Amino acid sequence: MIDDAGDGRNCEAIIEVATGYSHTCAISESKALYCWGKNDDGQVGDGTLVQQMYPQRVSANSRWKQVSSGERHSCAITEQNDLYCWGNNDHAQFGNGTTSGNNRPVALLESQKWAEVVAGSTQTCAIDDEQQLFCWGSGFRGPYGDPNLLPMRIGAEHDWVAVGSGSEHSCGITTTSDMYCWGRNDNFQLGTANNDEQETPQSLVLVGESPDDGWAHVSLKGSASLAVDGDANGYFWGPLANIASTFPSLLSQPTTKLLRLSAGTHHFCWIEEARDLHCSGRNSNGQVGVGYIGQTGYADGNIEPRGEWSEVSAASTHTCGIRDGALMCWGDNASGQLGDGTVQQRTAPVRVRF
Repeated sequence: MIDDAGDGRNCEAIIEVATGYSHTCAISESKALYCWGKNDDGQVGDGTLVQQMYPQRVSANSRWKQVSSGERHSCAITEQNDLYCWGNNDHAQFGNGTTSGNNRPVALLESQKWAEVVAGSTQTCAIDDEQQLFCWGSGFRGPYGDPNLLPMRIGAEHDWVAVGSGSEHSCGITTTSDMYCWGRNDNFQLGTANNDEQETPQSLVLVGESPDDGWAHVSLKGSASLAVDGDANGYFWGPLANIASTFPSLLSQPTTKLLRLSAGTHHFCWIEEARDLHCSGRNSNGQVGVGYIGQTGYADGNIEPRGEWSEVSAASTHTCGIRDGALMCWGDNASGQLGDGTVQQRTAPVRVRF
């Protein structure tokens, strides 16, 4: 079901992809950073405010190691472990003490080096090279007010190895493989078995035994929360597609071990041990990628062709994945976020044209 452009443009392997609300970013094997799609807030980072239907190089003189795309902003870390953000900054998502946006990457004012960054809807969280966790932007009330114009230390009593951020809620994993969540909780997205908002990290409330090997990965989008335990099993809490849970619950599918798991706003995708890619949930724009929309607006199925998938990133109404080094996207394309040079909606993967 892959619609390959066949023009030879996509000749370098892609190693990472990050989907925002209506834009997408990716890093190539040579550590070049590209973004495309909706650009009214400068979220493509190419110095313009023009919608881009093909990938645009971001800061061509820099080499990048990680990128994350939020609703209308993106952040990335260079090989020198410096952190930059660009796009919308109305909620202080840049963490640089202002609410002024920019269509080019802006360096974080803090002097420390960074290991991981995640861009949420209107906030950003990052872990520095000393395993300290910081968040800034909307929803983090503290000494700098709300929104926080500057990074605020979260969970200072812990060392952190992973973090996810959705719509004003976040979850993180510590060096002891424990999971904590904080922020907005009107849809039980914190996994605490109640809907009380939390300003500090709270332990998940589990019914039954905790995962033997703790937590290994977390993925948040909107109010959805997904995680993988140390034994490669998938869990969810809060609203997910057409189901919901007030506490972490095992996903009924997949039934095999997981390599990757990505939360979209109303759908989710995962890569299994055999490196098959599977998506499930709302399919109003073809974001599940099974080749059709469906009368119910929901769908579930394997993404063709099978095997060789290494990465997946689910957004609100579009999804992207990497198969054998090639970047494929599908779903809504009204802003050119699929990167195929058109604004045509795709119900099956189409190759991004670099």
